[in-house]
Amino acid sequence: MPTHRIVSIDELSQYLHLPVKAAAKELCICLTSFKKLCRQHGITLWPYSKLKSIDKKFAKADGSTGGVEDPETIKARAEEEKMALVFSYWRENERKREREIAERERERTERE
Repeated sequence: MPTHRIVSIDELSQYLHLPVKAAAKELCICLTSFKKLCRQHGITLWPYSKLKSIDKKFAKADGSTGGVEDPETIKARAEEEKMALVFSYWRENERKREREIAERERERTERE
């Protein structure tokens, strides 16, 4: 008999640094179920590639600044950009939930 496990957006966010297949494996669920779970939380595209792109962009900037910019500053900017990306996923998820709640409330009031 299959068991269902509830995975929160906070738990999902712990695996953003992994490719989608590795994240699914860490959660011990198949890739299809993992993608379905992501969609339920408003994540339509797993952000691993985007986060890696940010890392590469700032690593490249680190080498091209010629030592003008402090490496810690570059690293901090990369982390800020990554957190902004993650926050945008959470914010979109909250908006989706609010729309669903408002829709259910409207349907309920129309029935009464």
